[in-house]
Amino acid sequence: MRVRNKELRNRRRRKEKRVKDLIKEAIAETKSGGKAKVAKPAAKKAEAAEKPKRAAKPKKDAAE
Repeated sequence: MRVRNKELRNRRRRKEKRVKDLIKEAIAETKSGGKAKVAKPAAKKAEAAEKPKRAAKPKKDAAE
């Protein structure tokens, strides 16, 4: 169990370190006037929002 805990802890710390490094790089890039973020993921979300997931059920008339 100790070895497994050590592996999990190391994995978590590596991930945390990577996140911190990416944040530092992003801050440095924005300060140096780096390129703007790509809008491709936002375009995909817009397309998904336009398409209904399934057809709406027809409403039954109260008169019938």
